[in-house]
Amino acid sequence: MNRYTKGKPVFSLALRVVAGYAVFSAPWIVLSDHLLRVFYPHPAPVAHLQTLKGLLFVTLSAFLMYWLTVRGQRACSLAQEQIRKPSMAVEQSANSVVIANLQGVIEYVNPAFCDITGYAAK
Repeated sequence: MNRYTKGKPVFSLALRVVAGYAVFSAPWIVLSDHLLRVFYPHPAPVAHLQTLKGLLFVTLSAFLMYWLTVRGQRACSLAQEQIRKPSMAVEQSANSVVIANLQGVIEYVNPAFCDITGYAAK
């Protein structure tokens, strides 16, 4: 089981995207302002460069969020595939399978159980 199959996978993905954005954004703001002051000590061209810097930031951060989201969705898909295979094996098994909770209430029976016992799954 990986980090996407336990707990809340959507929350985990969102947290990863936000963390990646924060790690990228804070240094960008600090370093890009510093670099502008180093290369352009006079304020005249800085206003235009600030606009270009902002547009570049939006473009790069959008790409970062896209990449992190796709990566997280891919991991979720792989986790779902790992869960689907054992589920299909239980569903298609010739042996009867009964899953009950701690109170003894039956939560799942496979088709083989219904065939063997004659009970219907609800």
